[in-house]
Amino acid sequence: MKYLKRFNEELKASTYRSAGTKLINIGHKRRGGELLDYAQQVELKEKSQKLIEAQDQNKEFGLFDITVTSGYGSNKKDLFSGKFYLHMCLESDWFKDQRADWLYEGMDWSLGLAMEFAIIPADDETLKMLETSEEKDVEYFRNNSMWGDYKYWTNRLWITICEKEGVTAYRTTVGGFEDRDGYEFHFNSRAEAMKFKNLLSNTLEGKSNWGSWRDRTIADQLKSVIVLDEEDWRKLLMDHYLPTKGQDEYDITNPDGWPKNPFTEDTYKEAVDAVKRMSVNNLYRD
Repeated sequence: MKYLKRFNEELKASTYRSAGTKLINIGHKRRGGELLDYAQQVELKEKSQKLIEAQDQNKEFGLFDITVTSGYGSNKKDLFSGKFYLHMCLESDWFKDQRADWLYEGMDWSLGLAMEFAIIPADDETLKMLETSEEKDVEYFRNNSMWGDYKYWTNRLWITICEKEGVTAYRTTVGGFEDRDGYEFHFNSRAEAMKFKNLLSNTLEGKSNWGSWRDRTIADQLKSVIVLDEEDWRKLLMDHYLPTKGQDEYDITNPDGWPKNPFTEDTYKEAVDAVKRMSVNNLYRD
């Protein structure tokens, strides 16, 4: 602890907080209190920097006029409105786990891929409202929906890749938004919803870098899980599907009689087209 001042660069708030607590525990209340106060100042700087980083990462993709709701059915209510940037991620690892289960259970249910969306406060007025509101639902949202980087993950959108009838009944569809933990945003006009739809379509087509992770675009991530060559498809069948069916139903030595691969370049194109066809009627409210 006595060596903290020897560092020329700022340490993390958690380091100052830990040192301050230890000082207080050994009886140095004044010095410990000063470090705890300073830790709070550093924490505010860290939060401010995280907000700037989140905004800079997404501002080029558009500003959106959004309302956040809480609750379900007749108990759903508007919590707050404001100006937000949006961030997205593709749940590719989750999809791979689901695909393995889908095969193991005989392709007997709909297989879908989830896209997750977060809102990021874009102006001081929206940020102040979120940070200072004493309304219980807003306070709960603030404390439980933010992972320290000012990205509030509220919405999920599914692309259905295969219907439950099985591979031969392949069809791609897109539904409306699904909430996360009882919170959901909607756009405040049809124009805003259309702006979002166009951004998402361009992103899935590889025309936008929105949601890129480790230099991999969303389009690259999408292709990596819904486009499989025949060798990879057969390996999946052997690992997860054929063991549940047995040799009586499928000839292990004759792959030509196995279920056909539904994960092709056409699958990717149809997934993108499904988003282009998506209705925006349930994405906004005037």
